[in-house]
Amino acid sequence: MDTRAGAIVRWGVVGCGGIAARRTIPEVTRCAANARICAVMDVRADVACEVASRFGIESVCRTEEELLAKDIDAVYIATPPHLHAAQVARAAGAGKHVLCEKPLVLTVEEAHAIAAAATRSAVRIMPAYCMRFHSQHARARATLQSGRWGPLVLARAQLTCWYPPMAGAWRQNLALGGGGSFIDMGTHCLDLIEWISGEHVVEVCGMQGQRVQRYGDLVEDVSAVLVRLSGGAQGMIDNCFCVPDAASRNRLELYCAAGAFLAEGTIGQESCGSSTAIFHPQERYDAQQARSEEPLIERYDARGKGLYAEMVGAFSAAILEGAPAPIPLADGVRLLRAVRAVYLSVEQGRTVRLDEV
Repeated sequence: MDTRAGAIVRWGVVGCGGIAARRTIPEVTRCAANARICAVMDVRADVACEVASRFGIESVCRTEEELLAKDIDAVYIATPPHLHAAQVARAAGAGKHVLCEKPLVLTVEEAHAIAAAATRSAVRIMPAYCMRFHSQHARARATLQSGRWGPLVLARAQLTCWYPPMAGAWRQNLALGGGGSFIDMGTHCLDLIEWISGEHVVEVCGMQGQRVQRYGDLVEDVSAVLVRLSGGAQGMIDNCFCVPDAASRNRLELYCAAGAFLAEGTIGQESCGSSTAIFHPQERYDAQQARSEEPLIERYDARGKGLYAEMVGAFSAAILEGAPAPIPLADGVRLLRAVRAVYLSVEQGRTVRLDEV
């Protein structure tokens, strides 16, 4: 593609309500210099027309086929997960690069089918794990992988919100969303722990239930998951649909042999929050455990123009340069296996290794 200064990637959007209208479209329109949204499509025609009017998008399409026939280079898919597999395959078959919201698909078989479609069509398919583009998460990754803090011992990622029963909400419908608070929010947490640590989840143990919200389906509103990483570190992931927004701190905690990286308010849809890096190597045992010595502490506040603009901009740059996608499709396939392993663990009441799925 054209890599000259000022070159852009022309995008189409499938499913332009929800996260697309709330975050992705406005951020890309405002901040992504190398991307332009040229066409939108939604099964609700009134939604597509309203979004196009609000953001000055030239084409409103009634079907996916109409959108894929437009002069666009890439497609952003922001529909309920049960639709992803077919929509990604159609977009790839039309020769369009694809950015697909998480979870990528609902089954391991669908994930492998998408990977095959990418190979056949020679297009890039990227799972939309936007939280990798948060400045504090990038700092955490650099801190950990510098080696200065020693090996990772324990990681924790928390993402929680208040999500009461609502008519027509696909996240509360097992067939449409594939689960509840974990598949919707825990996938981000899993991805962050893997990406920051540079290790892969190899074993999981989950506990879930409906504690407060009474959804019609058996969809969890509370989820706690333990994971073991390939390098030996352990992790905890907690996700709730039943804790008030103001009460959840959405924390990322990384504990290492020589210190810790602690972030608050960074796991979410905005480029906000703050983090603290604590460096304090310790050799001898302190029976008092007084913690009286002052460790080296560095504090940071978030900076960024928007996670979704950063994500689309980074993918657009890769498309223009002919480079690999910033988030490999293989990462999304592997995370889907971890998700299925968690739900199998909950169902069977045991620890599950990923090689079982």
